[in-house]
Amino acid sequence: MNSFSITSTDKQSYLFVQGTGIRATVADILDSAKVLMAEIAKHSHRKILLDYSQVRTQANHSDVFNISRIHEEERPELAHYIFAVIVNLQELETEIFWEETNRKRGLNVSVFTSKQEALAWLEGQ
Repeated sequence: MNSFSITSTDKQSYLFVQGTGIRATVADILDSAKVLMAEIAKHSHRKILLDYSQVRTQANHSDVFNISRIHEEERPELAHYIFAVIVNLQELETEIFWEETNRKRGLNVSVFTSKQEALAWLEGQ
C-alpha cells in the first residue's frame, strides 16, 4: 500500500476514524478495508464517522463496482454498520457512485464533504 494509515477515536455514540494517504490500486483499496475493519472490530460501535477527506483514491467506476462486489461477498459484516464518510471534493463524483453502488448492495452508507453534515446525518440514524 502507498502510505495509507488510519487513527480512531471512541466518541461514546460513534467511532471516529480518520484516514490519510494514497490508495493507488484496487489492491490498496482492499487492503485499506482490512485495516479499517480491524480497527472497527476493536470497538463496539455500529455508527462510524469515517473521515477520508485527506485520502486520495485512484479508482474508476468499474473498479468501484468490483470492489463493492468483493466486499459484499467477503465482508458481509459491513451490513451491520452505519457509515458516514467524509470525502474530498475532487473525488465526489466517484464517491457518490460508490455510495449508490453500496446502498444497492444493502449497506447503510452516505458520503459528505463536510464533517458537520456527516455527523448530523450519523446522529440521526
